[in-house]
This record gives sequence, structure tokens and C-alpha cells, in this order.
Amino acid sequence: MDKNFKVSRLSNKFKKQIFSSHSAFIIWLLSDNPMSGYQIVKIVRDDGMSIGYAQVYPFLDLMKQKGLLTCREKYTGKRKKKIYSVTKKGMRLLNFFKQEMITPLKKRYLKFLLGIDGDG
Repeated sequence: MDKNFKVSRLSNKFKKQIFSSHSAFIIWLLSDNPMSGYQIVKIVRDDGMSIGYAQVYPFLDLMKQKGLLTCREKYTGKRKKKIYSVTKKGMRLLNFFKQEMITPLKKRYLKFLLGIDGDG
């Protein structure tokens, strides 16, 4: 686990939000490529998950307030877009999530595939 990231400092409500499948997926998407909320919704929906703008934008704002995302404005013609990207702190959270959630799930899945019971 990344020793610089203090997950204990996060509120329980925020922990529940951040570790939901949508949230983790959104952070992962942004870690690879900065994008707008509209782009996030489109990609998530294209991957077969149901998500709406009413879920994404409050989450992005919360993540920004917590210092896990940054936002810059980009103009396309007269339209203004907010482009979100993950901060170093956000990357530490993503790495924590990978270690604490994904790795144990992979181990369970491998055991299931190999037909291994228990710890063996």
C-alpha cells in the first residue's frame, strides 16, 4: 500500500462513493487521459454501465474539492468544456484502490477458475 496516502483521513461517505464501481472506473479513465464529463458518460455507457450526468458531475466536483482531480476550461468555438485530470493525490488513491480491491478480487477469481478451495 502507498504509505503516503492516508485513506483513514477520508470520510466514510466519501470512501463509499469513491469505491463504487463507477467511481473507480471514472478515476481510472481520467488517469489515462484527461476528459470532460460528457466524454466520461459516453465511455461508461459504451461499456454497458448505466450512468447519468447527475451522477458524474457531482462526483467530479467532490473529487476536485478533495484535491484528487483538477479541472481546466477549454473552449471549442463558443462552448466551454471542463476537462478533468487526476492529480498525484488522485493517483495515490487509484493505486490504493488497485492494491486493496482489485488484487484480492483477482486472486479470488483465479482460485475460482483453477478450482482451488480455501487458501491453497
